[in-house]
Amino acid sequence: MYNILIFDDSIAAGRRVNKAKSWPFLLAQFFDEKDKDFTLIHNLSIPGNTINDVLERFQVEAKARCRKIYPNDHSSIIFAIGLNDTKGIKIQR
Repeated sequence: MYNILIFDDSIAAGRRVNKAKSWPFLLAQFFDEKDKDFTLIHNLSIPGNTINDVLERFQVEAKARCRKIYPNDHSSIIFAIGLNDTKGIKIQR
């Protein structure tokens, strides 16, 4: 079993886009075609999340999903977070 955990904000959550066109869905579709029974995509993205929001729930979310049952079980974690952390930062031109 191969688990992929995705922590992101509204981009991976699929906000303002058809769910079937969100990148986590397309990633899951890719792995479904490649190895139907062995890869699970856990899209743990929440619109509006910041790095601090992810840090608050990361340990609980990861422990619940990254259990090694068989010797070849592996997990990967994708952090694609940070856009909401830039809110309020003024850019000088």
